[in-house]
Amino acid sequence: MKRDVEQMSNKRYDLIIVGGGITGASVAWDASLRGLKVALIEKGDFGSATSSATSKLVHGGLRYLKHMELGLVRESLQERRIMEIIAPHLVYPIPFIFPAYGWGVRGLPAIVSAMIFYDTLSYDRKWLDDDDKKIPAHEKLSVEKTLELEPGINPKDLKGAVLYYDCQMYSPERLVLEFVLSACEYGADIANYTKVEDIIRDGDTVRGVVVRDILTDRVYNIEGDITMNVAGPWADIIMGQLRGRSQHGLVRSKGIHIITRPITRSHAVALQTPDGRHFFIAPWRGHSLIGTTDEVFKGMPDEFRVTEKDIDDFIDEVNETYPYGNLTREDVKFFYGGLRPIVEKDTSIEVEVYDASRKYEIYDHEEEDGIKGFISGIGGKYTTSRNMARKLVDLVYKKTGRPARQCLTHTTPLYG
Repeated sequence: MKRDVEQMSNKRYDLIIVGGGITGASVAWDASLRGLKVALIEKGDFGSATSSATSKLVHGGLRYLKHMELGLVRESLQERRIMEIIAPHLVYPIPFIFPAYGWGVRGLPAIVSAMIFYDTLSYDRKWLDDDDKKIPAHEKLSVEKTLELEPGINPKDLKGAVLYYDCQMYSPERLVLEFVLSACEYGADIANYTKVEDIIRDGDTVRGVVVRDILTDRVYNIEGDITMNVAGPWADIIMGQLRGRSQHGLVRSKGIHIITRPITRSHAVALQTPDGRHFFIAPWRGHSLIGTTDEVFKGMPDEFRVTEKDIDDFIDEVNETYPYGNLTREDVKFFYGGLRPIVEKDTSIEVEVYDASRKYEIYDHEEEDGIKGFISGIGGKYTTSRNMARKLVDLVYKKTGRPARQCLTHTTPLYG
């Protein structure tokens, strides 16, 4: 893997990808594997923004059943299994306990009903060669069994629990890098610390991008047939460089996580706050990983920082829902945060981001804005990034008129 922005400026590419998070890395891998000449550009380090600030889960999205987003849940569960296949050294099952309280939406009948849907939608969860990767169906637990497994769960009004499995990533940053390295093995050119300064236009056709090599402060043109914007929380800023022609917007949701002393045993615990929001406590490298928050961020993405107030407020919320933890600021060994890009057509209205869909949108700007040679992919989640990339690369083939080549990323192991 060699970084050479000047050399990239002397080539012409089939596809230029702007954004080196999990989506851009997945697109680079898919497109390179299919034989396209690919350039991948990232203004920071690969996977250093939203992709590094995840909950470290590859999951179906149990809470999306609340809004009957069955298609999203099914896609996520399918992609969970595929991640186990292509990155078995980084993705593995983890047991969750979901305690039930009362008889409403937090009650055992409601949670069991949701889990029946979840298991049904993950009918292929055991279609794996490795028995250790096969995820079992959910199991209903009594109050006594729940507290035996995780004594820290609040016993007040506890009616039992459900034991189920999702998957955890050992390192989401490493997984992004392995998509990048896999793309490089198949000929992709990559450049981190390379910022898009402008979009090269010839009338209504995008010809490439003007970039600044942050390490040398030199400016280059990189040209290609299709330019793809998958810049995550910066995607609307990139679209803004189309000189106001694009009408698509996004909302940024701020999420933080804290790493603390261990406050559960061997299970992750999924918890629901009185106002209906979920968070979890998961074992991770001998500590507890707790997340996440979910609120609108109204500043520019480069301005985002986790504040002490963010941490203190989250600790209070955790202690209210899981009193056994009894966390203090001194218990927080590490914290991190990021911005989730959420598709929202009208960004002038107040949005409740927790309930907003995590679906992704793919924009062909020729059809929607009259601008040729430019595609954007916005929204989505880490788990579904590979499938989003498949659809984006399919669109590249459609736009360029090349004979379509089959996507193989669902069965091809990643580098490493």
